[in-house]
Amino acid sequence: MVGAGAARSGRPLRPNGLLADLSHKQRGKGRAAADPYDQTGCSASKRAIGDKLKSPGSAKWVSCQVTTEAGVQNVRLVVDSQNAFGGLVRTEWMTRVRNNNVESVDQFR
Repeated sequence: MVGAGAARSGRPLRPNGLLADLSHKQRGKGRAAADPYDQTGCSASKRAIGDKLKSPGSAKWVSCQVTTEAGVQNVRLVVDSQNAFGGLVRTEWMTRVRNNNVESVDQFR
């Protein structure tokens, strides 16, 4: 139950009942979310996105935000990584994760 878990962890809820954005606590630290359930979605998404990057070894994960709807985690990640020319670029990704399996990966910028 999202509400009970959020109350125990002290994390704020949005009006729609979903957990609030935690990226302000993670920004620049390269860490996944503190909640183990969120961490699973972030970890699975990072692996899937890493396969699409030109230089996955250069990836610096800026933020990971997870919302859950009907058993599906919608994960928004921001990553800084090198492009094919060696320049550092920031990209934003959205993934859908169900049962620790990434169903879709979309890049926004």
